[in-house]
Amino acid sequence: MADVILPDLGESVTEGIIIRWMKGVGDTVERDEPLYEVSTDKVDSEVPSPVAGVLVEIVVPEGDTVAVGGTVAVIGDAGQVAAAAPAPSTSAQEAPAAEAASGSPARSTQAPQHAGQGSGQVTSPFVRRAIEQRGLEAGSIHGSGPGGRITRLDVANATVTRPLVALGSIDRGSPTGFVALEATFDAVDAVLAEHPELLSRTSFVVHAAVEALQAFPELNGTITGAAFEVVTDRHVGVEVELAGGLIIPVLRNCEELNVTQIATGLDAVIARAEADQLDPFDLIGATFSVAASAAANILLTVPALAGPQVASLGIGAVTRRPVVVEEGDGTESVGIRSIGVLGLSFDLRIVEPSRAASFLSATAAILAGSQWSARL
Repeated sequence: MADVILPDLGESVTEGIIIRWMKGVGDTVERDEPLYEVSTDKVDSEVPSPVAGVLVEIVVPEGDTVAVGGTVAVIGDAGQVAAAAPAPSTSAQEAPAAEAASGSPARSTQAPQHAGQGSGQVTSPFVRRAIEQRGLEAGSIHGSGPGGRITRLDVANATVTRPLVALGSIDRGSPTGFVALEATFDAVDAVLAEHPELLSRTSFVVHAAVEALQAFPELNGTITGAAFEVVTDRHVGVEVELAGGLIIPVLRNCEELNVTQIATGLDAVIARAEADQLDPFDLIGATFSVAASAAANILLTVPALAGPQVASLGIGAVTRRPVVVEEGDGTESVGIRSIGVLGLSFDLRIVEPSRAASFLSATAAILAGSQWSARL
């Protein structure tokens, strides 16, 4: 029998909400196979199983909060399967009686909802923040998750086309903004050491950015005439420097690809570009762009906006250097980390600087806190 605990999900994260179990009691689980999805105030992520076996007990049901280090499930052998937790059957009228009989408050089994959010099932603080920041009402969003839970994709799909004329009343000067932050690549480098065939960190950054875009749909879209349209599909353009200048071929539907598939796709489209074998379809339809560092000693890349897109992510060189590390007890120490700078160029008519900064933070959190071996 092995307890499955909620792992450390990044700096300053102390708890998470279990928003989806991918396995049920009695199901066979392989080591590193995605087991459940957890939501924190920074990001939603899938967590792989630490061991192989059979899921014998779910300790924390969907919608409940658990502290980092807390037990969420138990994995053992097939003969050790415990009875599945019973479905909630206590009605609202029966609950007070049950509480009085037991002498202790009855535990609520209903997924928590955010006050003022109508009838929408919002269990993820990450999704809740996306709803609030975009000025939407949860009650108006159709939830496609379990029990009507609103997912990040549901929020993206609820975004409507916005006219540029409505956004141009404030004179901002240059229409292009730029923000940057440092990201930790230790988790990425650990996987690259075991899988050198993936060649570079770019595929990991693309995967992380594509996941983060679910909560920041205004960064993934195109300007047509006087209107901006959010696009659900995430088609990523990648800058390639050729003898005749820059070219941006497109890798399509990256939201459906794992890291290995992204790496393979990027290698293929870059090879076709260098061999002058691209067709027109390879160069159109990008909804978001990525530009890798031009050289190993270039720490910051400021990508140009490639219209009709409204955001482009730059990846600076990653270096090993000393940084201040905060320990679990609040003390500080100096550690050696792989650090790289992510920069985002964005259209100020569409994207607020605070949203651009939050997107970069979410991408960095995914890069630092993901179990990448389960995403290959």
